[in-house]
Amino acid sequence: MLAYCLPSLTLQVLRFSTIEPFLPKSPKVTPTPLYKTHIRFLPRFLTLPENNTARAFFWFLLGILILLGAFLILGEKPWNPELQESIQERTEAGKLWRIDDYSTYIGWIAAAINLVLVIALFVTLRLWSKATSPRSKSIPKSNFSAKRWMMFGLAIAVFTGGYLRLQRLDHSLWNDEEYTVRNHIWGEMEVSDDGKLKYDPLPWHDTFFRNKINNHLGYTIPTRFLHDNWAKFRATDERPFSGPVLRLLPFLASLGSILLIGILGVRYANPIAGIGAAFFLALNPWHLRYSVEARGYSQAIFFLLLACLFLIPAIRSGRWRYWLGFAASELLVMLCVLGTMHALLVMNFFAVAVILFSKSKWHRENRAVIISRLLVANSLAAIIFIQFIAPAIPQILDYMENGPLAGELSLSWWREVWILFISGLSSNNPMPAHHTGTAFSTQVENFPALGIYKISALLSITVLGLASAIKNRSWLLLPIVATIGGAGLAYLQNELSGNIMHPWYVVYIIVGFTLLIALGATTLLTGIQKLASRFVRIPPPIAQTTLALGMALFLASYALSTSTSRDLLMEQSRQPLREVVEAVRGGQAYGEKDENLITAVFGTSKRMLTSYDPRVQILDNPADLEAIINQAKTSNKALIIYHCGYLRAQEEEPDMLAIVDNPQRFEELTPVLGLEELFSYRIYRLIEN
Repeated sequence: MLAYCLPSLTLQVLRFSTIEPFLPKSPKVTPTPLYKTHIRFLPRFLTLPENNTARAFFWFLLGILILLGAFLILGEKPWNPELQESIQERTEAGKLWRIDDYSTYIGWIAAAINLVLVIALFVTLRLWSKATSPRSKSIPKSNFSAKRWMMFGLAIAVFTGGYLRLQRLDHSLWNDEEYTVRNHIWGEMEVSDDGKLKYDPLPWHDTFFRNKINNHLGYTIPTRFLHDNWAKFRATDERPFSGPVLRLLPFLASLGSILLIGILGVRYANPIAGIGAAFFLALNPWHLRYSVEARGYSQAIFFLLLACLFLIPAIRSGRWRYWLGFAASELLVMLCVLGTMHALLVMNFFAVAVILFSKSKWHRENRAVIISRLLVANSLAAIIFIQFIAPAIPQILDYMENGPLAGELSLSWWREVWILFISGLSSNNPMPAHHTGTAFSTQVENFPALGIYKISALLSITVLGLASAIKNRSWLLLPIVATIGGAGLAYLQNELSGNIMHPWYVVYIIVGFTLLIALGATTLLTGIQKLASRFVRIPPPIAQTTLALGMALFLASYALSTSTSRDLLMEQSRQPLREVVEAVRGGQAYGEKDENLITAVFGTSKRMLTSYDPRVQILDNPADLEAIINQAKTSNKALIIYHCGYLRAQEEEPDMLAIVDNPQRFEELTPVLGLEELFSYRIYRLIEN
């Protein structure tokens, strides 16, 4: 028996010890998860992807899908009978809808549009979430990481900008700021029947959804949170709102913009150009003015720069963290100022062109993936943006159709933009005796060389900077083309639609011009060094030092030439709403009722004066003026009339102007002047018995 089995056992031992390790192993059987067997019959896009990034997007989009679906099913529908009745009544009466109607009706439609967008992203998830092929070599380190010393230069630029802007925080609100604060952030004070002031807070609903083109949500929403918390502890009857608090976010954003434009210049040009750009922006009077404007312009410039800082590495590396940063920045830019959409549109088209025409092998292999990620980033930003802004679109369209924006643009508009950029002043400022501001034309008349420097020299340096950026294929072309091209696109759209566009609507063009001037100045100084090196050998440390000194001299010349503009902006409120009330009411805009004084106002911004003098009576016609004169006589009280915009009143309100200009009835007191005649105040006291 043993003899019979031994050969067989020997063969088995040899088989397992020699042959078996080389035989293919049978696959290991693992139980299929229950959830996979239950959804196997469903489309593939409903199964979890293997890629971790794609899996995160899967759950994110699924959550958004559920939220939108719940809102559409459970929320109030546009066909609600009460809603339809309210809309019909107001439409037949020729009135705008209620804000609640806009948010409900248009908000539901926006959610339906977003549902379609999310479904499209969800279905195509496996296409656009593909991983890119590995790069053959890593992206070279930028100058930013190699030149740590330049952080000191950027810090000085930010400090300089902060010092200049800090002095403007407590200026009086002017027309547009006051409108924003009263209608979107703070509310207003009302006079009760017993003559006491009563605060009428603004509903949060108005902050989110009330919009006549100038509700900059990226500014109003966070500023309201900030100001409401300030008011809980600091507001008093004498100080119901705070200008510095209302301007804090624009102020901080302006300092961030100085830092970001410096980082852009250092990272994608050279340290001297980057630091020069930061200082130029810090000294620029036009940027100085909008740095503390209680609106969204300053934040829009900051987030536009941040979008560029995310988009460039996103194109270069394809990493999702940069694409998501770009999407968030792009969303915030649009929420801050809707008019920046032109710049963002140009930015995206330029990015597509860079990806399509790149000679990089890695870009050629991954073009479809990178462009799809760009589209997804834009879609994610659009989903949130549409939900926020959709209720305001009918209000904006109505304002543009019926508002004071009709007219024609001309090429002189571009001249005005350039003059504002280089000097912070308008080209003309009529009636100089009736305001504290100046005009660029006045400066040129007094100092002709100044005009030649600003118009010709700076423009030449800008053109040189553009040539340098194109020659070197600098990544700085992205923010340059986006901002200047965006302004051009906005100009073209308004020209074709027959709308007037004020130059400050494209204040973001500061970014492109500043980078061009920094590049141009650096190119010019480098060219001078190369020319000198033909005759004298210049060691690299000395060359770098002389380059820095040359940029410092250039910045000093610009600082000196714009010192008048900066001093004016730092010292003077554009429209002295608070100052004129303090002049009339003895240095206090709020407080106990003055039983012996009646105040009234007509002219430009008459409604805006109520934020500082809530007891003022608004006059619409000569009959109102005569009525308040009789009231003052009957009650034996003093009567003060505020008036703003004398030149416009001569055309629009000549009858009322004739009454207060009659020396037999009124005495004109010392005027309170603003930066323009349109926003300067005249004060009249009734002397007629």
